[in-house]
Amino acid sequence: MAQEWTTPVTADAPQPRSFELRPLSLGEVLDRTFVVYRTRFWLFAGLASIYGAVSSIASGLQATVQHMIMTHMDVGPSQLLASGSTGLILLLGLPVGAVVQAAILYALSEVYLGRVVTPGASLRAVAGRWYRWMGVLIWQVWSAMWVAVLVAAPGIVLLAALGARDYAWLGGLLIFVALVGGGAYGVYAFLRNSLALAAAAIENTGVRDSMRRSKVLSVGAKGRVFVVGLVVYALMMVAAVLQAPLAFFIAMSPLEAHIAAHAVMIAVNFVAATVVTPVGMIGIALVYFDQRVRKEGFDLLVMMEPEQPAPAYAGQQTYFSAINAPQNYAEESGDPADPIGNDGRI
Repeated sequence: MAQEWTTPVTADAPQPRSFELRPLSLGEVLDRTFVVYRTRFWLFAGLASIYGAVSSIASGLQATVQHMIMTHMDVGPSQLLASGSTGLILLLGLPVGAVVQAAILYALSEVYLGRVVTPGASLRAVAGRWYRWMGVLIWQVWSAMWVAVLVAAPGIVLLAALGARDYAWLGGLLIFVALVGGGAYGVYAFLRNSLALAAAAIENTGVRDSMRRSKVLSVGAKGRVFVVGLVVYALMMVAAVLQAPLAFFIAMSPLEAHIAAHAVMIAVNFVAATVVTPVGMIGIALVYFDQRVRKEGFDLLVMMEPEQPAPAYAGQQTYFSAINAPQNYAEESGDPADPIGNDGRI
């Protein structure tokens, strides 16, 4: 019987049922996302709370720095330094976010095939490859941004350069094209690479191979990934609506009154990150599994694969090692014993 959301799953809990592996419609993907989340709420929310806690601490430090800067400096320099502190905090939080996302995907794969897994076991399984998860996330973001940056950069230079007033229209046109055309391509590129982290965490592939896997598996699935993203966006907007009055209060009140409002906003951000993040990761993982069922007969391969004990860490050959990747990975690696081409490279 499935675990209820009010009862945490422990290592000595009864063996949970696995979910049926078969092609799913979009509605079934969304429905199963929330079924899996509800039946393993403490597992996924517990993992997501780690990033939520780190993000909250970082937001608190950022608010403190901004408060001190705005108290002692003029508006222009204070905004510049505040923006710099925001970028630094985001960069420092990236490894934690990457590990947490990989741990959620790993935990989902274990739950989906009927295995008992705990937050600690999931973290231990993926923590040693934190640089790999970061590489995948950075590649995903850059693939969505590079066209817009490439087109917008000359436009910004033309608008900012002295004596370039005659070409201001060209600079504005380039920026417009970057926002519209580059933005549209960015969405497409992100959807195309959206399954890479699932492939990396579940199949234990390197960064480049994971991106290739995503490009293959995302064919025919981009619309479903987009809808999953819309659901996550809608849930995040609920948190944004709750924060809007606080943001207005901060903008209209003196600095002394900002602390309490910032504290409430940080608390709302923590709850949102803890509760909403697993929805997106579970949805992406279910699309990943669904595509493998459709393209590779993954359901039949799992039925034929004998049961094996769960691995101690992601560096070992996982349960999916004999059934995870198509034959071309063995050909690329040049080693029939290494079907995923995982020779230690990132």
